[in-house]
Amino acid sequence: ARAPDEILQADLISMEPLSEVKANVASFILIAVDVFTRKMRATPVNSKDPEVVVEGLKRIGVRGGVPKGALSVDRGGEWGGAVLTFLDGLNPPVSIICKDSKDDLAVVDRAGGLLKKALYWEMRSDRTSAWAPLLANLVAGHNERPHVALGSAPPNRVGAGDEMMDLMVLKANTKKMERSAQAWVKSKRGIEVGSKVRLKLKQQTRQFQRGTAAQYSNRVHTLSLIHI
Repeated sequence: ARAPDEILQADLISMEPLSEVKANVASFILIAVDVFTRKMRATPVNSKDPEVVVEGLKRIGVRGGVPKGALSVDRGGEWGGAVLTFLDGLNPPVSIICKDSKDDLAVVDRAGGLLKKALYWEMRSDRTSAWAPLLANLVAGHNERPHVALGSAPPNRVGAGDEMMDLMVLKANTKKMERSAQAWVKSKRGIEVGSKVRLKLKQQTRQFQRGTAAQYSNRVHTLSLIHI
């Protein structure tokens, strides 16, 4: 791709393990990614039926001239029938290219994997089983971040391009640390900043030695608050 909206790679992400939960209204996510900009479009769909997929394509903005080049997909049956009729009937028509290899759809495959992981992180963080209401915000967050365009040099850091997943993991880990700290405080009533404590030493066990009472360090430590 040499320009925005030239080629969109599209796929259906299965959310079937959660589809029976009353809070969710769909079993799949229709996702399309602009190969040039890496911008993502996504919407819930009820099934892989081509007629249902057509309605999803309309919601994510597929219309005459968008994409200008082609919609690139796998050879699944969901892209036949009504989908072909819909794309051919647009003005101008939109071509569809079926790929045999996952490598040929690496852009949408990777984006879909990150989106699904981010959804699970958010669901766990918010303690909810409803993924559909979270979808729009995650897609918007992904699209607001800079992305590496095809053919350009990647940033000089590990994990380049995993911006969304990095953010979601950081958010989840931060909340986990907060919950752990709160649980620790509740279990150690009376201990606060400024308290004097001794560290519990790891018990050393040797052959034929019976367990003994826990041992503590001779050095006394003062608890302080560290801002990271």
